[in-house]
Amino acid sequence: MELVKAPTTYEVGTIIKYKVNDLEERYFYVLEDNGNTLTLQQRENTTRVTKWYDGGHDNTKGPITILSALEAATSSWSNVLDQTYELGTTIFKDNAYTGCSSYNLCTANTYILPKRTAKARMITIQEATRLGCTTAHESCPIWMKNILGDGALGYWMSSAYSNNATDAWAVDIRYGYLAYGGTSLISNGVRAIVNIEK
Repeated sequence: MELVKAPTTYEVGTIIKYKVNDLEERYFYVLEDNGNTLTLQQRENTTRVTKWYDGGHDNTKGPITILSALEAATSSWSNVLDQTYELGTTIFKDNAYTGCSSYNLCTANTYILPKRTAKARMITIQEATRLGCTTAHESCPIWMKNILGDGALGYWMSSAYSNNATDAWAVDIRYGYLAYGGTSLISNGVRAIVNIEK
């Protein structure tokens, strides 16, 4: 019997099962294959409904609350690569901005946090728009709006909404599009973005 070989290049949206540590396996979708490393998004929410920021409607502080929950949930994922990033200034793909007044018009940072090193991070609005997401219903790829019954209406992004200081961007999984809402809402979870070696 001939063994099936893993593909040399993974297409965006390919689902894979990956052992994040010695005991746990999770399902992920491929966001990017750069040849040596895969960037993956977890299939379901890594944490359930959690506020973006637990200090009222204020996006100027950054997603401190949801990031802490994500980092706690993934701290034991020993088989994924550490990521060191600085929200608000790190270049994710080709755009250095995380504050966006329009989903495709990113012109100003709205927060800067100190550098963080963690096993996982949040998706950025630039990554989501590159995958086809807009503010039109059903614009996101179907695999980005996997509901799986955890009760959340969507999942938070690291990107703040820069027209005001009260909202942050999220992927609405009911209708598959980009939406924004108050940072103290508890209707969204978060999905881990991890890097692994091929």
